[in-house]
Amino acid sequence: MSAAFPLSSVLVGRLGGQPSVPLEDALRALLHAGQQAWPAVPLAANDFVAHLANHLAAEHAGPLEIGPGPLDKLNGKDLYLTCACVQGVPQALAAFESAYLVHVPAYVGHINRSPAFADEVCQVLRVNLLVGSDGEPPRIGAYAGRGALHGWLRISAVRVALRLSRK
Repeated sequence: MSAAFPLSSVLVGRLGGQPSVPLEDALRALLHAGQQAWPAVPLAANDFVAHLANHLAAEHAGPLEIGPGPLDKLNGKDLYLTCACVQGVPQALAAFESAYLVHVPAYVGHINRSPAFADEVCQVLRVNLLVGSDGEPPRIGAYAGRGALHGWLRISAVRVALRLSRK
């Protein structure tokens, strides 16, 4: 790992290319956005960049370009929280619960207004997104930072609600 570019070295180690000042600055900006939004959530910078690299590797077939490119469009605040949730950081799980899952009743109220139904949807989401099941990792790791996490969660909640209402 290059001492001059510690974050971009982690990323290019996975994706190829060369560490650079623009890449390092873009990664630091994403990390900073997450740290500012979730100051009580501890997460190592290298873990965050490795999580980001996993998503980018699935989407891009070559070295990452900086500028009006992939990193400029990502939601660092939400990626930071979801990365910490995947790692099971208790503060992240609590933050996700209080900042995001609290909205699930509003997301699914048009399907069924019952508080018990909303609680059941939340419980299914907790298992699927934060714990994982059947040997699968927590699905919150699939959030790639495109768009707001609220929207991603709304879609997940409605899908779960529709499945439950069909049973």
